Amino acid sequence: MTENGRSGLEFAAGVPATIGGMVYMNFECWGNEISSMVDAVYIFNQAKGCHWVSRKDYSASYRWTSFHEMECIILAVRLNLKTESSIKIKSNINAFLNERKEKQPV
Repeated sequence: MTENGRSGLEFAAGVPATIGGMVYMNFECWGNEISSMVDAVYIFNQAKGCHWVSRKDYSASYRWTSFHEMECIILAVRLNLKTESSIKIKSNINAFLNERKEKQPV
Protein backbone atom coordinates (compact mmCIF):
# COMPACT_ATOMS: atom_id res chain seq x y z
CA MET A 1 0.00 0.00 0.00
CA THR A 2 2.86 2.37 0.67
CA GLU A 3 4.16 1.96 -2.88
CA ASN A 4 0.76 2.89 -4.32
CA GLY A 5 0.18 5.79 -1.96
CA ARG A 6 -3.06 4.32 -0.60
CA SER A 7 -3.76 5.20 3.02
CA GLY A 8 -6.34 4.24 5.62
CA LEU A 9 -5.40 0.80 6.89
CA GLU A 10 -2.28 1.81 8.80
CA PHE A 11 -4.10 1.26 12.10
CA ALA A 12 -4.26 -2.48 11.30
CA ALA A 13 -0.47 -2.89 10.90
CA GLY A 14 0.76 -5.88 12.85
CA VAL A 15 -2.69 -7.41 13.36
CA PRO A 16 -2.71 -11.11 12.40
CA ALA A 17 -5.91 -11.08 10.35
CA THR A 18 -7.22 -11.20 6.81
CA ILE A 19 -9.24 -8.39 5.27
CA GLY A 20 -12.21 -10.77 5.03
CA GLY A 21 -11.99 -11.55 8.73
CA MET A 22 -11.66 -7.88 9.58
CA VAL A 23 -14.78 -7.05 7.57
CA TYR A 24 -16.73 -10.02 8.99
CA MET A 25 -15.95 -8.90 12.58
CA ASN A 26 -16.00 -5.15 11.79
CA PHE A 27 -12.45 -4.77 13.11
CA GLU A 28 -11.95 -1.60 15.14
CA CYS A 29 -8.88 -0.19 16.78
CA TRP A 30 -7.96 3.24 18.16
CA GLY A 31 -11.12 4.85 16.84
CA ASN A 32 -10.80 3.41 13.33
CA GLU A 33 -13.48 1.02 12.10
CA ILE A 34 -13.05 -1.08 8.95
CA SER A 35 -16.72 -0.71 7.97
CA SER A 36 -16.18 3.03 7.45
CA MET A 37 -13.71 2.20 4.65
CA VAL A 38 -15.68 -0.52 2.86
CA ASP A 39 -17.24 0.26 -0.51
CA ALA A 40 -18.42 -3.31 -1.25
CA VAL A 41 -17.81 -6.93 -0.27
CA TYR A 42 -17.66 -9.79 -2.79
CA ILE A 43 -19.25 -12.90 -1.29
CA PHE A 44 -20.23 -16.41 -2.25
CA ASN A 45 -23.36 -18.13 -0.97
CA GLN A 46 -25.34 -21.14 -2.17
CA ALA A 47 -28.46 -19.16 -3.07
CA LYS A 48 -26.95 -16.39 -5.23
CA GLY A 49 -23.46 -17.63 -6.03
CA CYS A 50 -20.81 -14.89 -6.20
CA HIS A 51 -21.94 -11.29 -5.98
CA TRP A 52 -21.04 -7.88 -4.59
CA VAL A 53 -22.77 -6.51 -1.47
CA SER A 54 -22.60 -2.74 -1.19
CA ARG A 55 -21.68 -1.29 2.21
CA LYS A 56 -25.09 0.36 2.42
CA ASP A 57 -26.71 -3.09 2.06
CA TYR A 58 -25.26 -4.68 5.19
CA SER A 59 -25.30 -3.69 8.86
CA ALA A 60 -22.26 -3.21 11.07
CA SER A 61 -21.79 -2.50 14.77
CA TYR A 62 -19.24 -3.28 17.48
CA ARG A 63 -17.54 -6.59 16.57
CA TRP A 64 -20.48 -7.61 14.39
CA THR A 65 -21.81 -7.40 10.82
CA SER A 66 -24.86 -8.91 9.18
CA PHE A 67 -22.47 -11.37 7.49
CA HIS A 68 -22.77 -13.31 10.78
CA GLU A 69 -26.35 -14.11 9.79
CA MET A 70 -25.57 -15.04 6.18
CA GLU A 71 -24.22 -18.38 5.08
CA CYS A 72 -21.48 -16.90 2.95
CA ILE A 73 -17.77 -16.65 2.35
CA ILE A 74 -16.12 -13.26 1.95
CA LEU A 75 -13.93 -13.47 -1.16
CA ALA A 76 -12.84 -9.86 -1.72
CA VAL A 77 -13.31 -6.38 -0.36
CA ARG A 78 -13.32 -3.09 -2.24
CA LEU A 79 -12.13 -0.25 -0.01
CA ASN A 80 -12.36 3.52 -0.13
CA LEU A 81 -8.83 4.60 0.72
CA LYS A 82 -7.17 8.01 0.71
CA THR A 83 -4.15 9.10 -1.28
CA GLU A 84 -1.11 9.92 0.81
CA SER A 85 2.65 10.09 0.38
CA SER A 86 4.51 6.84 1.01
CA ILE A 87 6.65 8.61 3.62
CA LYS A 88 3.56 9.65 5.61
CA ILE A 89 2.03 6.17 5.31
CA LYS A 90 5.24 4.51 6.56
CA SER A 91 5.41 7.00 9.43
CA ASN A 92 1.81 6.19 10.42
CA ILE A 93 2.46 2.44 10.21
CA ASN A 94 5.52 2.77 12.45
CA ALA A 95 3.58 4.86 14.98
CA PHE A 96 0.77 2.27 15.16
CA LEU A 97 3.26 -0.63 15.39
CA ASN A 98 5.11 1.10 18.22
CA GLU A 99 1.88 1.79 20.08
CA ARG A 100 0.76 -1.79 19.60
CA LYS A 101 4.11 -3.10 20.94
CA GLU A 102 3.78 -0.90 24.04
CA LYS A 103 0.19 -1.92 24.80
CA GLN A 104 0.18 -5.51 23.58
CA PRO A 105 3.60 -7.08 24.05
CA VAL A 106 4.19 -10.32 22.18
